[in-house]
Amino acid sequence: MKNPENAFIHIPLETIKFFIDSCNSNVIKTYLYLAQGDKLAKKEGKPYYNFTREEIMNVIKLSPTNKEGRTTMTNILDCLQNNGLIKIKDGFRGQKPIK
Repeated sequence: MKNPENAFIHIPLETIKFFIDSCNSNVIKTYLYLAQGDKLAKKEGKPYYNFTREEIMNVIKLSPTNKEGRTTMTNILDCLQNNGLIKIKDGFRGQKPIK
């Protein structure tokens, strides 16, 4: 690994407690993936991290062609946004950047 400092993400204790009490592993994996992407985007001077649902679904091993998998992905992103852990910018179809 070229830059080991990029491998670490600071997660507030309250967020960890929320994950332990309320979330499954796919929610946690999604949050960590988006947090890492956002950290790298900011390091590159970008205002937010662009991602696709399919990209995240592949990371957490959900099938993008499966209706149930797409619904699960929507629920995961809604859970993270509704709890203030990510912000999804309005106006994007299929691709929703995180701020």
